[in-house]
Amino acid sequence: MQQTKLASSLVDFWAQNKIVSIDCRHVNMAVRNATSRLIAGIAEKLGPGKVLSDIRGITDCILLHAARFTNDRAQETRSVSVRCTFLISFNLLM
Repeated sequence: MQQTKLASSLVDFWAQNKIVSIDCRHVNMAVRNATSRLIAGIAEKLGPGKVLSDIRGITDCILLHAARFTNDRAQETRSVSVRCTFLISFNLLM
C-alpha cells in the first residue's frame, strides 16, 4: 500500500490513539481520504494480531472507521478501506 511521505510521517509521529480519534465524517473528501489512509497505515503497521487484540481500545476505533469508509462516496477512500478490512479479516481465515 503506497502512502504519501506526509501520511507515513504522521503515523510515526502521533500516538495511535490520537490518530483514531480523527472524525471520519468530515465534509471535505480529501480529509476523509487522508484519514482512511492513516487508518490503513495504522492497521498495516500494527498487523492484524495487534489490531484485533484490543490494545488500548484500538480495535473498536479502527473497525468502526474502516466500516464507515467502505460506504464513502469517493472510490479511492472506499478501496483503501476495503484493503484495510481485507488485511484484518484475511488473517482470521488463516
